Amino acid sequence: MNIRTFQPGDEATQAALFNVAAFALPGFKAATSDDVKRRTRARGFDPGARFYAEEGGQVVGYCVLEPEQGRVSVPWCRKGFESAAGPLFDAALDAARARGLDTVFAAYRRDWEPVLTFLADRGFVVAREIVNFWADPVDLPTLVNRSKLPIDRLRRTDLPAVAAMGRGLLRLPDEKLESYFFANPYFPAEALLVLRGADDEPVAIGIGLESSTYADVKKVDPNARASGSARSAPKD
Repeated sequence: MNIRTFQPGDEATQAALFNVAAFALPGFKAATSDDVKRRTRARGFDPGARFYAEEGGQVVGYCVLEPEQGRVSVPWCRKGFESAAGPLFDAALDAARARGLDTVFAAYRRDWEPVLTFLADRGFVVAREIVNFWADPVDLPTLVNRSKLPIDRLRRTDLPAVAAMGRGLLRLPDEKLESYFFANPYFPAEALLVLRGADDEPVAIGIGLESSTYADVKKVDPNARASGSARSAPKD
């Protein structure tokens, strides 16, 4: 079995592998090659952090490390090639170590038992759970002086203040905040809004998105609470 890194054209293969490996899991949503392309064509994409297992000239599994976030995926493999999972995951953790990451984390649905078991067996522990809430805009409180609120777009000069506000909450180191906020493949920088204090410094930051490519919040599975697991990066 050969473990290699990303090559152009792997997008369709990766989407197909995920769909075959995960279709039986609760709340499964099929991936498309376009979904993968959005990530591989984003600024800052690291092809050396995406791993594929080949057997007999065919890709039978893959595993992804997102170095900017320190996030790792579980390996997704074709049925009958589950033995590729260990080498793939080891390759991702080795890549984390090579990039100087102290910890890595994964985030999946709390009812994806095989996935959570795989992570727990490798030393990951549950760090937090995320629950979705939604409210119809017509039910939100109306502020008469809303137009007078000192709200505008996030500026690069705001990043030190944002880093200070997010101390202990943001997973990213300060030096990576600029690329996360201003070159993120999942949302535009224009979606970030800042409430400013009397000295023009940020006192709150939020993000507003309106996109048909995101899940309909009114139809989100109430059982789909994300379980975030973390562990120390591998040592020599």
